Amino acid sequence: MIDNQIYISSTVLISDIYNEYNIQSDDFVSRLPIWVANALEELNFIQAYITREKDIEFDDNRCQLPWDFKGLIDLIINDRKAVLKNSAYFNKDTINKKVNTIDTYTPYTENETNVEFTYSNGTKIYKENSIKPNDPYYYISNNWIHTNINNGLIHIIYKALPVVFDSNINMDVPLIYNDGLLKRYLKLYCLKQMLLRGLKHPVLSLNNNNIYTNPALELDKIRISTRVSCNKFNHDRRKNIASILRTI
Repeated sequence: MIDNQIYISSTVLISDIYNEYNIQSDDFVSRLPIWVANALEELNFIQAYITREKDIEFDDNRCQLPWDFKGLIDLIINDRKAVLKNSAYFNKDTINKKVNTIDTYTPYTENETNVEFTYSNGTKIYKENSIKPNDPYYYISNNWIHTNINNGLIHIIYKALPVVFDSNINMDVPLIYNDGLLKRYLKLYCLKQMLLRGLKHPVLSLNNNNIYTNPALELDKIRISTRVSCNKFNHDRRKNIASILRTI
């Protein structure tokens, strides 16, 4: 059932998780925003995204994308507009080979094939669309922005989940539809993630073959009905979320 207030902060789930499932630890609170974002993406229902801007300091030619990132609009590196290039302009490399291996991309140097030019009277004449030395460019892979600029400040303009700042937990959290089935789904999703991270609960377990004590089983059961429940908003009502954010 959908209440009169269409959009609410996902922090309303916190007290429900404490009270309904007798959770004694508060470790999940800091992870709630990303878990809710992941669950919303998993549900794959139509949602109105908003435009956000953020400054990110970076080093070693790379930085992580914002957690609420849903699509790039523009990227400015050290006050210069950057150009998107494909992976052919980067050498694929690997760091942290022993543990937590991360694939990274380092830019080719001027001596390699990405910079195309000819000489005219001793002056380099660059071919159209070739990358010139010190021109900022980037490539996105595995939630990382890789660029030919070693360090500095990235100003990213991107499409994102609608979020609000919650002063109680000092974090941005996603807004969600005020839909009872969606709230239940998100609570079950958080419980599943807590159990996967090693939470010991006297009743709940991912090993149980019981829909009432295994959050993963109930998630599977209500996924389609939750998606249908959220998708009954028409396009105009979904767009209202942007105007609501401007007044918060």
